[in-house]
Amino acid sequence: LVIGVLSGAMLLGTLAIAFVVRRRLWSFRAEETDQYVLAIRREGAKWKALTESAADAIVIVDPRDGSIRERNRQAAALLGESTLAGVFSAEDLGALERGMAEAVAEPGRAIAARELRARGVDGAERVLDVRMAGIDLVDERVVELSLRDVTRERAMERQLAIS
Repeated sequence: LVIGVLSGAMLLGTLAIAFVVRRRLWSFRAEETDQYVLAIRREGAKWKALTESAADAIVIVDPRDGSIRERNRQAAALLGESTLAGVFSAEDLGALERGMAEAVAEPGRAIAARELRARGVDGAERVLDVRMAGIDLVDERVVELSLRDVTRERAMERQLAIS
């Protein structure tokens, strides 16, 4: 009987210790997870701020179908909510698609497309210097397009050549 009581007491003590340890472990994991989520949010906010403050229009494109996944403020001001097919001529869209295929094949390498013409949100034709790079995300590869409006520079060059 004494052995049974001692054995039961030991079992209860062991269970109590296991419960306390498990509870502390859960608490530790929850705190660690909260800190990890906070760090991810901070990094995301930092990269969003960098992208939004960029002078160039930046567009993230799904290379499989050419759909625009993300656009910064400058891209929204330049292109609005248009698709790539709605902005570029068929010829320029073909050049862009060839460049994106190259960027997907060699991620991280900057690819320069020739200057492309695009119809802006205001309806005016723009000359864009286009650079692109393939980017590997967790489960997919996308293409970042950096679009610099060089319309004014090209107009000034033409005027200077005439003069």
